[in-house]
Amino acid sequence: MPRPAVCSSKVSSTPLSTTGSPAPAGERYLEYAAHGGFNNQRRNLFHALLMAHALNRTLLLPPALSHRLSPHYGQCPSHVAPPSAILERFEKAAVNAEKAASIRKPSNLPSASLRRLLNFTSVKDLVRVEDLGAVATSTIASALVKYDCTNTIWTFSGNGGCRARDGWRARGACRCRDVSKTLGGVAQPLLRIGSTFKGFDTDPIRSTAWGARLQRATLTYTDPMLHVARHASHRFARNRDYVALHLRGGDGEFRRRFHQTVRNAFKELITSYLARRKKIVEPEVLPVPLYVASDTSYRSSREFREGLARLAAVVRKESNGASGEAISVSYLRKVIPDAQKAVIAASDTVQNGRLLAHAPDLEMHLDLLICAHALLGFGGTAGSSVSSSIRTLRKYHLADNV
Repeated sequence: MPRPAVCSSKVSSTPLSTTGSPAPAGERYLEYAAHGGFNNQRRNLFHALLMAHALNRTLLLPPALSHRLSPHYGQCPSHVAPPSAILERFEKAAVNAEKAASIRKPSNLPSASLRRLLNFTSVKDLVRVEDLGAVATSTIASALVKYDCTNTIWTFSGNGGCRARDGWRARGACRCRDVSKTLGGVAQPLLRIGSTFKGFDTDPIRSTAWGARLQRATLTYTDPMLHVARHASHRFARNRDYVALHLRGGDGEFRRRFHQTVRNAFKELITSYLARRKKIVEPEVLPVPLYVASDTSYRSSREFREGLARLAAVVRKESNGASGEAISVSYLRKVIPDAQKAVIAASDTVQNGRLLAHAPDLEMHLDLLICAHALLGFGGTAGSSVSSSIRTLRKYHLADNV
């Protein structure tokens, strides 16, 4: 009978060649790998922020990666890329296809910086962040963390637990590794780790004030993004509260179960709408605006038509039987035909606006913000990280100023 795998964590020295400005003397960095859709990259980011905070290292942020062009660099089990490959992989995948062939350095990528999408100002006292490629690390000694990502669970000092989230299962026997105790003594200025997607016990951390702040930072968008989302919601809802749906059905398992997704989303939406209506005395005003975010055609779906009819009946009852159209349906391109132009107009300078406008999956980010601000109710897609992020935004009221 084969022996079960034992969690191990080793650190090896390795050179890394990059471009950028010289690193300040005494500065210590943490570099991590991102992969998958943006909301999976967001989870990588949260865990990396926790590690950087625990180790008192500046976190080197990879660029925002396109959902469809994102490489599997860092994804378990091939969680450690060759040291020389990291920038090359990100250079090829961080921007849209027509830009990728001509741009060579992450610092020059129009969509490279996470800091153009997300606002880290609120956590600057907890962790320092810098763009990957902005610091020349070719002359800095680095250490590569080698560990078995199939059975390692990273924990944080004093959290008293050893349970990974998101249904992660160890392959064989597992011993937890405390981040500070395992990696805190690394002397090299640059510490490199692979995927930070799974294998982290964060439940005790999320309940702390600093842990909650770091999680919120991964969902706090910059002012131009908030401005465009606010403009879009005001335009279709005419300054009224509204309801929203997120229907994912464009790929893989989501495509196969899309009909069930639509039914469940409407059920969730109607439940949340009625819960909200219990707190409102005045009759509903018709029509109620409905915003739909989806990566596939949904209007021809029988389940969508049936769900819309059920929602309309509920809304009409809440309006005390008022006549007229019950629901008005909108989506992003109906209210903002050109999201890139809108982002440029909302930015402080044209140059900054253009850099943000080329961010991968720009419309998805705006969809997320608009759905999160649907104060009358929301229904999402089970298993979708986008819907999960929307619910988290709603929980922390991070889109209330949209």
